[in-house]
Amino acid sequence: MTPIGALLLLALLGDPTGGVPHPASEAAPAPEQLRLPGEFEGQKGLLVAASELEANFPGLLDELIGVLPASLPLIALVRSEEEAGRLRERVAREGGAKASSFRCIVADHETQWVRDYGPHLVLDGKDGLLLADCEYASHRRPFDDAVPEALALGTAGRRLSVPLLLDGGNLVSNGRGIVVSTSILLDLNAEEGRDEAEVRLVLYQSFGAHNAVFLEPLSGEPTGHVDMFACFVKETTIVVGTMSEDEDAANAGILDRNAERLSVVALPGGGMLKVERIPMPPPTDDVWRSYTNVIFANGTLLVPSYPDADEKTEARALDVYAKLLPGWTIIPLDVSDLIREGGALRCISMNVPAELR
Repeated sequence: MTPIGALLLLALLGDPTGGVPHPASEAAPAPEQLRLPGEFEGQKGLLVAASELEANFPGLLDELIGVLPASLPLIALVRSEEEAGRLRERVAREGGAKASSFRCIVADHETQWVRDYGPHLVLDGKDGLLLADCEYASHRRPFDDAVPEALALGTAGRRLSVPLLLDGGNLVSNGRGIVVSTSILLDLNAEEGRDEAEVRLVLYQSFGAHNAVFLEPLSGEPTGHVDMFACFVKETTIVVGTMSEDEDAANAGILDRNAERLSVVALPGGGMLKVERIPMPPPTDDVWRSYTNVIFANGTLLVPSYPDADEKTEARALDVYAKLLPGWTIIPLDVSDLIREGGALRCISMNVPAELR
C-alpha cells in the first residue's frame, strides 16, 4: 500500500490512537466490548476490489458508482496508481460529493471477492475499530489473503488475528450478538482440529457473538455461504430464501428447515427472531441466483437483478424489501454476468461501519 493510500484510508476510518502511529496489535480485547455491526446500520464507507471489477465487469462498476448515495464514500482497492487514476475519472463523471469523498487504496489482490478475504470490521466499545483477520481457506490467493494485514499496517489500525477458517460471505450479524453461518464453517475448522465448541468460543472472543447459529448449506451451491440465501434487515428480523418444491424439492426443504431453526432463536431483549421469506429462483445451468446477497448503503438497498429470471419472482423479492425497509430506496442492479462467477453484490463489497462513539 502506498503512503498516500494509507493516509486516505486512515482519514476515512478514523484513527483510534488519536494520531499516534503504532504497529498492528494482536492483543485480544474483552469479548463483552466487541460488536460485529449489522450491515443495515449506518456506515462510513464501502470497500470494493475495483481492479477486478474494472477489468471484468466495468458496466457493473459504473452502475455501482452511479447509484451509491453521496453519504457512502467508495473505497477502491487497486493494484497501481494508473488504475487509481482511471477510477478517479470514472467517479469524477458523477461529480459533487462522490468525487470529493472517493478513495483509492493501492494493495495487491487477485479477485473481486473482497467480502471473503477482507477484514471483519468489529466495533470495540473501548478503543474504536478493530480489523479482525480470519484465516483464508483459498491458499491459492496469497495476495487476497494479505489484504487485511496490509490495511491494518497501512492505517496503524488494530489487527486481531482470528484462529478460524472463515470466509466473510459465510457470516451475517444482527449487530447485537447473534451471528448466522452454515455448517460449512464447522466442517472446514473440524479439518483443522477445531470442534464446534472451539468455533463458538472464537466467534465470541473475536466478534462478541454470544449466539452462533449454524444452518444447512444449500445442496449443490458451491460456496456454501449463508449470504446466498439469508440476510438480516434489522436486529430482530432476518430474510430467508424460499423455493418451490416442484422446482427443487431438496433445497426447498433445506430453506424451510433453516427458516424454522431461525424462528426459535431468542433475542437478547426478549422474544424470538422474526423470519421473513423471499423468493429464490432454482439453480439453472449451475447458476445460483440470490436476492439476499445485497448491499446496504445508508438508506439505499442494492438488490441483485437477473433479466433472465421470472419477472414476477423478482418483483415479489423487491416488494419484500420495500415492506421491511420503509423509507429506504430499493435499487435493482443487473448482476447476470457476475453471478455466473459464483457471487453477487455482497460478495464484491465490504461495509465500513460508522463508529457509534
